[in-house]
Amino acid sequence: MNVAWKSPSFLMIALVSFPLLGYGDFSVNLGLTPDYVWRGESQTNEEFAIQGGLDYAFTNGLYLGTWASNVKFGEERDVEIDLYGGFTRELDSGFSFDIGHISYVFPDNSDVDEAYLGMGYKIFAAKYFYDYNNENSYLDGSLSFDLPKGFGLGLHAGLFDFDQGQDRNDYKLALSKQLWALDFELGYTDTSWESSIHDGRVTLLISKTW
Repeated sequence: MNVAWKSPSFLMIALVSFPLLGYGDFSVNLGLTPDYVWRGESQTNEEFAIQGGLDYAFTNGLYLGTWASNVKFGEERDVEIDLYGGFTRELDSGFSFDIGHISYVFPDNSDVDEAYLGMGYKIFAAKYFYDYNNENSYLDGSLSFDLPKGFGLGLHAGLFDFDQGQDRNDYKLALSKQLWALDFELGYTDTSWESSIHDGRVTLLISKTW
């Protein structure tokens, strides 16, 4: 699919990594949700979404991946294809970092490109995204806790800083659990904006990773 080469950064990472394709692991994921919510905003106009992705992680810390979902917003946007690549490493101290690039590809419409830098330590993680074409940025902070009986608790807060327009905060509280070889995440999201696609809502994601 030629849309994969719209991002120079994605192409560069792919070319550098090509000789190492024999050293790493593939993973595949599929998901179903009644409402695809991204940064606190419904991307499907509060309708169902089927999602899936493919990732390849090299032993040296490089990774490449793609992910897709149906969407429903704006003009002629009904499919989103994400293309990303980067480098990540976790140190013996528990500190981790992640640097890379992601392209949100919308066939027959304008794409969005972001560079990102993430850091984490034990239960805390933070990641900064910068859209260098539109000069927008997003700061993501999260806490993850292991609960009894195999449950997990995730807390998230984000700040969407728009170069033109009102900034937006979003929040999420999520409870996760693996059952019947499937991953379930039940969450609640809300934002500082008031509209039908930004209001507080309960979300559910059922996924499977191989």
